Amino acid sequence: MIRAWQQVQKAFPDATLNFWGYSNGDTGQQLKELVKDLRLGDSVRFNDYTNDISQVYEQAQLLILPSRAEGLPLTLVEAQAHGLPIIASDVRYGARDIVNDGKDGFLVENGNVNQLAERIMALLADPAELMKFSEQAYQDSWKYSEEAVWKKWLPLVEDAKKVAEIPESVGAI
Repeated sequence: MIRAWQQVQKAFPDATLNFWGYSNGDTGQQLKELVKDLRLGDSVRFNDYTNDISQVYEQAQLLILPSRAEGLPLTLVEAQAHGLPIIASDVRYGARDIVNDGKDGFLVENGNVNQLAERIMALLADPAELMKFSEQAYQDSWKYSEEAVWKKWLPLVEDAKKVAEIPESVGAI
């Protein structure tokens, strides 16, 4: 991400990159040193964990998740619910289940720094496209809404109720 940001910063000198949360081991220090080495200190900020993630999403233009591995990243679901276009690595699990590539965000080849930078710059350079992606993100976030998830669970709950109604003697072998 930081190496991609070096390219973004040249094209968009007023843009800022914010990291949120904790880092594992000495990763945070390594990232800060890379930022310093690449002279990106004025445009990259490292922020601690926050209890007000909605405020973070409301102030952002994009959510970028260049992960090497993921499950189902809740941060992507939360970002979509706030209308944020997403740019994420197309790793084996997770992002592809959430991001509708080319409609509400972009999936990029894992480790492809140039493609990541290009996708970020493409959206930052085109406010109309950014808005279109944002509107689609709001719409696509519905599939993870309480109502949508409950609709998926309801048949299972109904089946469980039916099974619970069967007398034990009928089910015993």
